Amino acid sequence: MSVSTNAYEISRKESDSSVVRSEAVIAMVLHAQNRVVWDDKGLILGMIANAGINVHIADSVIQCESSWVRTAINYNVNSVDKGYWQINSVHKLSDECSYDPICSTEFAISLIKKNGFNDWVCYR
Repeated sequence: MSVSTNAYEISRKESDSSVVRSEAVIAMVLHAQNRVVWDDKGLILGMIANAGINVHIADSVIQCESSWVRTAINYNVNSVDKGYWQINSVHKLSDECSYDPICSTEFAISLIKKNGFNDWVCYR
């Protein structure tokens, strides 16, 4: 029996079919998760480039702030940081926007154009 996904090719004997199904499901989930991250990353870095902002710095900041995890959250003493950009709740950005790659990147671009990357701890 052979089960194929875009990311993996899994082959097993017919007697191992339950293992194959489990591994195929895991492989598809991992592939789907990676695809979302890489699609978001390409989208975000494309937006940054189109805004004339240094893509390497933006990539490093997001990697440091959220490890490219869309749902990353960090609780501070009096505020909360959310999403890829870890935008602080003092900015009064909705949760929907904080976790949305386009909305949060548009907001991040506006902050970067005003203050450079100085609003991010990982840049300092």
